[in-house]
Order: sequence, then C-alpha cells, then structure tokens
Amino acid sequence: MVANPSTLQPTPPTGLIAAMPSIQHATDAAIYKFFLDQLPLYDSEARALTKAFGWDSFTSLYLKMRSAPSFVARILACGALREEFGDRDKLPAGFYYEPTNTSIGDELDDFGELPPETLRFNCPPRGLLVPVRRGTLRGLQYYRFPKDERPRWITTCDLPAGSSQVASIHVHGRMVGNKTGKAFLVANSLEAYAVALRYHQCAVALNNASLHSLPAQLFEALPMLRGIVIAIKEPPSRLTQELTAMGVSVNFWKGGELL
Repeated sequence: MVANPSTLQPTPPTGLIAAMPSIQHATDAAIYKFFLDQLPLYDSEARALTKAFGWDSFTSLYLKMRSAPSFVARILACGALREEFGDRDKLPAGFYYEPTNTSIGDELDDFGELPPETLRFNCPPRGLLVPVRRGTLRGLQYYRFPKDERPRWITTCDLPAGSSQVASIHVHGRMVGNKTGKAFLVANSLEAYAVALRYHQCAVALNNASLHSLPAQLFEALPMLRGIVIAIKEPPSRLTQELTAMGVSVNFWKGGELL
C-alpha cells in the first residue's frame, strides 16, 4: 500500500522549518489536560465507544475522552481550573469569561467576595469531548456520538466577541510513524485513534485543516514521513498534490472498511 522507505532522509518543502510548540501552545495544552481531568466519562458514552471501536473503558479514559459536561459539571471544572491557573488574558479555544451575577453576593458572605467575571466553557451538555493532539494537545472536538462524521471544534465563535479555533491535524502513533515513515490519513480524530489502535500504525486525522497549513503541520509532527495511505471517502481535490509536493508517496486504501 505504501512505497518502501528509501535510504534517503526526507526533506521538508522549501523554506519549511519544523517548529517546536510555542509557550502558548504548551500552556493551552496544560489547561486542556487539567480541565479534562476534572470531567467524568459516563457509562453510556464509555459503552458507546466500546461498541463503535472495540476498545475498553480504560483506553477511553487513558486517551482522555470525556462525556460532554453538564452545566453544573462545567461550573465545577472551570472553578477548579481558575484556582489552578488563575485569571488569564488569553484563554484556549472554548473558554470565556462572562460577568458574574452579583445579585447573590449578600447571601454568600462566608465565601468571600465574588469575582467580577466567571470562567465558562462553551459546550453542548451531551455527547463526547475528544482531545486533538499534534505533539501537544491542540484543542478539543465535540462528537454527538462516536461515529459522528461531522464533529465540530470546541470554540466560542457562536458567542459575542468569541473566537474560532485554528483547525489542526491529529496524530496518534508519532513514534511508530517516524520510525516506519508511514501513516494512514483519515477524516477525524476519533477515526485516527481507532485506526492507530487497531492496526498498530500511525494515523493522522485531517480534521478539515487548511491544505495550505497541512505541510507544516505534518512535517512538525512527522518529519520522517515518506508514505501515506489516504482512507477518506471524499478527500479534498488538492490533497494528493499537496502531499506529493512534500515528497510523500501517496496511495489510497482499497481494502474495504477500515473500521
């Protein structure tokens, strides 16, 4: 399926330099990780993931997949997050501040003065939160159910003065991918987790990332990549062209359903 690795070391596209995650990316990743650690994975979502992909609940927990939090769970997790990291001028995608309801302040004297703003997290109350990783944790995706073919990024773009999330590829099995020089390319992050775990290979999720940014993102995560197998039902028309320009051998999966 994939061309045999050559003895030559792969080279990035002209002018492309593999960048280390910035301090901001590292901070955002720490915030996301801490936040996910405050959230549960309920039995219903754990069983749905097992039914869809075959792995057990421990694997889902280990990969930090979580049930989309209820309103109360979001409040508690955001409170713990604020205590751990303090108030921040720049928040990761999905987090925002809103004015605190101070009308209840007189009833809460024992708890001290209320802050003028309350940290919130913008997410539907049902479904799954799935972490997206490219070296570090780059963001969260929301799935209505495990085999949701249209997951969406957790952002605040639907709120006043909200912001969007720069789409990132997801890479699972980086060590294997850089060792073998090979990877599968699938549509979304949950598919990438599933393919990597089932086939013991590196899997990359396109996640609707811009084709313009794809070479830089791929080279950053997989500098030794030489061959890729595309397993997307309807891949973007210029995808093969972009990958070939990177010096990557491109093949298409023809072995039936991957999952």
